[in-house]
Amino acid sequence: MPTLTDPYGDKEIVYAGREPEAIPVTILSGQNLPKGAVLGRITASGKYVGYDDDGTDDGRRVAQGFLVEAVDATAGDATSAMYVRGGMLRVANLLPAAKAAGFLDANGIADMNGRVIERGSDDIFVF
Repeated sequence: MPTLTDPYGDKEIVYAGREPEAIPVTILSGQNLPKGAVLGRITASGKYVGYDDDGTDDGRRVAQGFLVEAVDATAGDATSAMYVRGGMLRVANLLPAAKAAGFLDANGIADMNGRVIERGSDDIFVF
């Protein structure tokens, strides 16, 4: 997977009364992922990679959550955390250009039981 630039600033995740729930994850080696990247879980290993709805059918086609911090796992597996529910993210940071970079698409939104609240130029993705 190519190195992705970090489109997220410190205030790009908007909290709804509390911080979103996060779980620990292991990022599979060979990836350099930015904060906020959508992750898929490789079924055989249980490790996480960048979500790719058009990729290999090994688990990465199912969006599981958002990476809490940037992770460079190019030299080996790395540990981090992933937001899984209870948060809001600005859609402008995800769609449409980010889809090509392996972030989120309509199938990923459905995978995460999310919804988009339309607010003009500042739509919010709730998960």
